[in-house]
Amino acid sequence: MKQSTFIVGVALVILLYFGSFWLLFSNEFVGNDTSFIFQVVVAMMSTGLLAIVTGFMFLFQSQIESRKENRTKIFEKKIEYYNDALNQLDEIFSSGLGDKTSHQMLYVE
Repeated sequence: MKQSTFIVGVALVILLYFGSFWLLFSNEFVGNDTSFIFQVVVAMMSTGLLAIVTGFMFLFQSQIESRKENRTKIFEKKIEYYNDALNQLDEIFSSGLGDKTSHQMLYVE
């Protein structure tokens, strides 16, 4: 839900951003392509577009890093679980096999 709200918000910002520039250009408020104001507006539009692209790159990069961190945490938990299970099995086998130890082997966590 949070991610879809974010995407809708970003889409609205992009639409407003390009819509405002479209209004400037369609109503010829900035003049022709040789005017100073036209060049400034184009530079601002290019800078904004670059910021939008950089924001998307940052968003995707942070998602990739978050997935890597989650995978690392899962791997560490698995290693911890396997070490605990091996320690319990070692304890069972070191005390010798019997009725009690065979019952303990059923409940090794």
